[in-house]
Order: sequence, then C-alpha cells, then structure tokens
Amino acid sequence: MQRALPRQRIQLAFDKNYYMEPSFECRFDHIEVRDGPFGFSPIIDRFCGSKSPGLVTSTGRFMWIKFTSDEELEGVGFRIKYTFIAAHPQIYCQGPHFTCLLPSNNCQFEIGGYDGVIRSSQVEEEDKIKPGDALDCIWTIRAPPQSKIFIRFLEYQMEHSNECDKNFVAVYDGSSAIENLKAKFCSTVANDVMLTNGVGVVRMWADEKSRLSRFQMLFTSFVDRECSPSFVSPPKNMLLAVIVGRLNQELIWR
Repeated sequence: MQRALPRQRIQLAFDKNYYMEPSFECRFDHIEVRDGPFGFSPIIDRFCGSKSPGLVTSTGRFMWIKFTSDEELEGVGFRIKYTFIAAHPQIYCQGPHFTCLLPSNNCQFEIGGYDGVIRSSQVEEEDKIKPGDALDCIWTIRAPPQSKIFIRFLEYQMEHSNECDKNFVAVYDGSSAIENLKAKFCSTVANDVMLTNGVGVVRMWADEKSRLSRFQMLFTSFVDRECSPSFVSPPKNMLLAVIVGRLNQELIWR
C-alpha cells in the first residue's frame, strides 16, 4: 500500500474513456470523492454521466473515494490514475459542493480489545490540536471478530448545548460513511449506543469557541450466541458488573 507523505496532496486523473449512468445529482451510479480520510470529510464532488471529471486534487494527504452502483444500467465505467504531488500554500477548492478548508490535522486515535475508555482529554494530553484551534478528532474502536460494541457515556458536556454546528459527538457503526451514522449528540444528554459491526468510529467536533466541550465513554465488546454457537455469552448482570467495575476504576484513577 502506498500512502502520501506529510506535505503532499493526492491528484486523481480520470481517463477520457469514461461513462456512468447519468442521473439528477448523481443519485444512482456515481463516484463520491471527499477531501480527507473519512466518509464525513468535506465533499469535493459526486461524478457520473458521460463527461470525464479530468483532474481532481485534494488539499492534504488524504482522500476518501466511494463507488456506488445499482446494477440497473451498465457503461464503460471509469479508470483513475493517482499521483502524489507537493503541497501548495494556497488552498484549492473544486466542485460545486466543496467548502474551502485548511488541510485537516492528524487528530486520530486507535483502540481495540474487549473494553476500554475513550476520553476527549487525550487530545490535550497528546498535543493533537493547538490551543485555540477548532477540534475535529476521531477515535476508531476495533473489537474482536464477530463482536458487538456497547458504549456508555461516563461524562458528557457540550459547551454550547443544542448547537450542533458548534459542538457535537457522533458515533458511527462499521465505518465513517455518512449512512453509518448511529447517533449524534449535541444537547444535554448522551444515551447508550449499541454497535453491531465490530468497528466503531467516534467523532468529536468543537469550534474555536467550544473547546471546553468534553466527554468520556466506556466501550465493552461482546459476542451474541447467534454469532457463535460455541460461545456462551455472559449474562446481562455480568456485563453490567464489567461496566461498573471499569467505572469504579476510572473514578479511582481520576
């Protein structure tokens, strides 16, 4: 696998021999390109029809690409060549849906296992974001195979309650694609969340004036009997005991 290095951008070159089923707003067969590593990164554009998009360039070292087909109509499809090019101090904007943004930071965390705790305070502890900057950070939870993930908030406070454009915590089930959004919290309460795909993505957004927003959550993974007949899943009271035990550990640690 090849990856763009820091201070590089990604440039896609669509072949001229190109055709996908045309539709209004490319609702059927299409290629969706986003400027960043996630399914909720700023969208550059959706492409379909008979006209090749030509060159498409990211502002940073990540690009998210998704191809969707309904298998109703067929065409020659597409072919793309990608290259890594040097970053430019100027910010580029492409496509009618694209919002000009500075290249995203690298505020990402990976965590796995049967249980664990995610804290927004990790951002400051690991110097992921400069003081005074907007916060847009991702935590990816990877549970053991065939597991579900139960999430419970231990602490949750948005500096600007009920203003989702200023601060929120979002939870995705399986991937960061928009259609996998399971829950989004920006009010005064954050409920428990159950994920079924073994991978959870947690995103926290807080603009420059909402940096006091914070959260802490406990995740616990488990396997249903239906998923693995040979596995005896723990009773609910045992699962609750695990959650309470981890909660007590966190309270002592704090």
